[in-house]
Amino acid sequence: MKTLLQPEQKTLVFSLRRPTFSEAKQIVRGKCQTMKDYDTFRQKNPQYFLPSVPKNTYKTEWVSVYDFLSTAPLNRSESMKNYWKEVALGLHKRKPYIRKPKATNQSSAKAKAPTMTTLEEKQLMISLFKKYGIYEQCKPAIRSLFTIDELLETL
Repeated sequence: MKTLLQPEQKTLVFSLRRPTFSEAKQIVRGKCQTMKDYDTFRQKNPQYFLPSVPKNTYKTEWVSVYDFLSTAPLNRSESMKNYWKEVALGLHKRKPYIRKPKATNQSSAKAKAPTMTTLEEKQLMISLFKKYGIYEQCKPAIRSLFTIDELLETL
């Protein structure tokens, strides 16, 4: 492939063929950090005839994305930090994770269970006090919890 350096523009101009693997690496070096950057660079610079999927085009020479872009891989913690920074900047839209309740027989049984009124709950409490023999000790508390009408109905 002939590469001509035009003095006015100082850019590489290729003839109508794809660059070799080493030529593509030289073109991309320092301009792209990720494959997303590579794709954007490739679309903005069609004169280079870079392949859309270099892994498939350069099967025999391909080692890894990091080798092709001449970058070092980020470890997981660094990439997660970068991701959350981008989320904070609004570059990523996060879908809220909402747990869906599991449909089981227990949940339907809970929904069908009869509910007690407050008066019934208070009557149950008094019967439990009587059952365990602490009714006399709890009378002052009971008087503060019940209205006079409720006390007359429960006794």
